[in-house]
Amino acid sequence: MPPRPPKISASLLEGYSEFIARAGLDIAMLLPKAKLRPDDLTDMDRQLDLNRVALLMHLAAERAGRPGLGLEWANAYRRGASGVLGYLLMHAPNAQAALKDVKRYVSLLLHPVDVRYEEGAETGVLSWRFPDTLTAPRAQLATFLMGALVVRLRDIVGPSWFPHRLELEHYELDCRPITERTLGRNILYNREHNAIHMIWKNLTKVSANTDHRLFKLITDLAERYL
Repeated sequence: MPPRPPKISASLLEGYSEFIARAGLDIAMLLPKAKLRPDDLTDMDRQLDLNRVALLMHLAAERAGRPGLGLEWANAYRRGASGVLGYLLMHAPNAQAALKDVKRYVSLLLHPVDVRYEEGAETGVLSWRFPDTLTAPRAQLATFLMGALVVRLRDIVGPSWFPHRLELEHYELDCRPITERTLGRNILYNREHNAIHMIWKNLTKVSANTDHRLFKLITDLAERYL
């Protein structure tokens, strides 16, 4: 029996059609090439084939001639659009709690995925690997996911914050300006996994946006979805 295709929540594409239109592209022309339908981008509860979504993002960047399109999407992606996990990140008391929540609840958005969170004397590290069944070009998808996470963590830590170090499992894209604006400069490419390293001072900095009661309510809801 062939392995099941990896899945990703359609909620990670909320607003993508409009974003693509602003980039001068016609989403209706791209969807068939990725074997997706228009309603795949409107039903936010739908689980989509990860390979098809990765291919869609790759084709969009290629057609637009914008290698940084995945990062552009990360910056444009609406806070909370990803559902329960998105709202947890909005109301997390600090980045440490946010990273732990990503580890615990990322399967609500993407599965299967090997994700780990480890703490050492100086840093906390969230790392993940895409499944072997992801065979489509992944650089646009990977930079979008990393970029969206960094943007959410910046909301928690502060507007001038950048990760201590990032690791990406793909090659460096030809879009250094937006990469440095979004992810920073300390990035290692062609790694065995994707990872974000944060020093303790930033991990434990209290967020000005936190709502402890709401955070607990959303956590309880997330537990029911697991």
